[in-house]
Amino acid sequence: MKTIVPAFELVQKLHHPKMNKGEACTRSCFCLSLPCPEGTLLYQAMTGEMVLLESDETTDDRIEDLVRHGFYVPAGFDEHKLAMQIRSVAAMMQRKKPRATFLLPTTTDCNARCFYCFEHGTKRIPMAPETAKDAVAYMIRVSGDEELKLTWFGGEPLYNRRAIEIICAELKKAGKPFRSVMVTNGYYLDPETSRIAYRDWNLKLVQITLDGTKEVYQRTKAYIERDPNAFERVIRNIRGASDAGIKVLLRFNMDANNAEDLKHLADELKESLEGCGNITGECELLREYTGKIGRFSSEQEAAETWLLLQNRLDAQWPRSKDGLPKNILVNSCIADNDACETILPDGSVGKCDRIDFKNTIGTITTTKTDQKEKEAWKETVTFPECSICPFFPQCIVLKRCKGAKDGCAEALRIRKRWELEEKMLIEYERYKNEKR
Repeated sequence: MKTIVPAFELVQKLHHPKMNKGEACTRSCFCLSLPCPEGTLLYQAMTGEMVLLESDETTDDRIEDLVRHGFYVPAGFDEHKLAMQIRSVAAMMQRKKPRATFLLPTTTDCNARCFYCFEHGTKRIPMAPETAKDAVAYMIRVSGDEELKLTWFGGEPLYNRRAIEIICAELKKAGKPFRSVMVTNGYYLDPETSRIAYRDWNLKLVQITLDGTKEVYQRTKAYIERDPNAFERVIRNIRGASDAGIKVLLRFNMDANNAEDLKHLADELKESLEGCGNITGECELLREYTGKIGRFSSEQEAAETWLLLQNRLDAQWPRSKDGLPKNILVNSCIADNDACETILPDGSVGKCDRIDFKNTIGTITTTKTDQKEKEAWKETVTFPECSICPFFPQCIVLKRCKGAKDGCAEALRIRKRWELEEKMLIEYERYKNEKR
């Protein structure tokens, strides 16, 4: 048995379920196995360790080693309880960082009217110039010497471009280092704006959603400008952002209604964006927020359709492939991460990237933080599927998250398994290359 990836350092100290001689054992519910030419790869999602059980070895041959490394545990042992305890210790030991990562919705208004938008019903508020200046003072005050990491968000962030300009100018005037990314529909990101954004806003990456070929895209986005050439305009803007040196993440939002059309879109873009660097593609299954998305006949079909498109996008615009997690997961997103906050357009401070004006934790003009409200954002929820889920140690679902309202989707679990198996193979290839 060979160790391919060692266990997390913290878990090595804490993960010691006692095994009595002659006691029955069972395979850990957090253990995934994957055949490979040389034998079987075993990955323990709680400890982070991966080993190779070679072709001439059996489980019985190495059962003592497998028990010692957590791949097998005493029968009836409560692994989920131990996982929660380890996560709690890891969270306490996490180095406290200043608040330096900020989501900045410059406005909750938008020039698009996408039917699936999770912000339906949100009041439309732009960030005023004075609020933008106050936001800068606040970020400088709470971030210490850290470089700021900003995400321009909305609504459509460029629908209130003035707020971005003010914030960036004030930060530069104060000598505060920062870099930014943007989530945008791309309509207002013309080539000149991209050049300015790269130079003055330190914009490193933009995420632009594409919903299909022209007819599907125009119908889905339903821009208030009623521009008959909105699709062509956005494609030109994608090329302009790439030419300016900005990385572009094309996000293909998929449901049952546009899945086939997105394949045609990928083929079209291969030609229209030929020669563009800095582009990657990502497919996402739409979650149910509005009751209007097209449902697949099964979760398995949804997952398989997602995989086909994602593989096509990877072939056209290869992504950098990450290996297995380097530590136990202690944060789900910005909501339960003390180093991250959302500054809302009205000057209130929140925790969620889904724009929540009700459950805020303070304002940018005061130093007081509602700690009770802040802790409420960290409350987690589990589903029946969690009791047998091998991904539980590397998955956190927050009680207040809108995405938790429809439970744990089977399609996401299937996708998680595929992605994790890919990471296992990546790590194994790295191991073999290092041994050559």
